[in-house]
Amino acid sequence: MEAWQLILWVLAVNQAGEIWHHGQIAARLRAEVEVGTGFIARLAGCPWCLSVWLALAVAGMGLLAANLIEPWSSLLQWPVWALGVSRGANLVNDLTYAYSRTPRDTGS
Repeated sequence: MEAWQLILWVLAVNQAGEIWHHGQIAARLRAEVEVGTGFIARLAGCPWCLSVWLALAVAGMGLLAANLIEPWSSLLQWPVWALGVSRGANLVNDLTYAYSRTPRDTGS
């Protein structure tokens, strides 16, 4: 694995965690899971804990994809690429926010 690929995979894990912890799309499921008191509820509520298991899942997908032939190999990598590129775009936006033309939230 080359360095840029590792960076992309790291960004994918980070983005998956961000979607879980802050995304409106996951809000209902997150609320249902985090209401509990068991292992899964504690895991889902802890960004650091969840990132370990997300990384394990993403690494597993990568290892599996490396041992499959096309088109299965590419299909397994699509979610990682999408999440990684999305997180990269979000980081660029965060870093250039003061200079970008992104509309400001006025709170109204």
